[in-house]
Amino acid sequence: NIKTLQLIAELNISRSKPDVAQRALSDAKLIMESLDARFRQMPRILKAQGVNSYWLGKIEMDRLRWTEAAIHMNRYRHFSEEPVRSSPNDPDGWLELSYAVTTQASVAMGGRDFIVAAEAFSKAIELKTKLLQDAPDSASVAYDLSNSISWLARAKAALGLLADARN
Repeated sequence: NIKTLQLIAELNISRSKPDVAQRALSDAKLIMESLDARFRQMPRILKAQGVNSYWLGKIEMDRLRWTEAAIHMNRYRHFSEEPVRSSPNDPDGWLELSYAVTTQASVAMGGRDFIVAAEAFSKAIELKTKLLQDAPDSASVAYDLSNSISWLARAKAALGLLADARN
């Protein structure tokens, strides 16, 4: 069962057993990839695939394996884009996409790819600004937006774009 494997993985991540977690996540990924195409497009399967990709990427981030982390985080973003396409008025879909883009930016920062990081943080800011316009009282989105702005400044500073970083 996909959900059971995801829970096993999250439990083992919390117990600092990334190898066990990675095996459970890889097994869940294989199950989801073996599903008929029409089932893979179901919202709950897309969400499960996104969660799976996130955790596989997080394990690689913790190991400082940036190339491998980027592969999984790109998949996370892909699976987060699909619900936005099918339900463009669902703020939860947009929020998940903003998290996926922010995570991509974090991986790029870790891998010292500051151009990609700056582009991804800019996209995350765009998404979070849209979310904040739709829900102006959301403290968590406001915090996430300010955090992304701060990280964009760091990425631009790393590129030597100090004037841009100050703005």
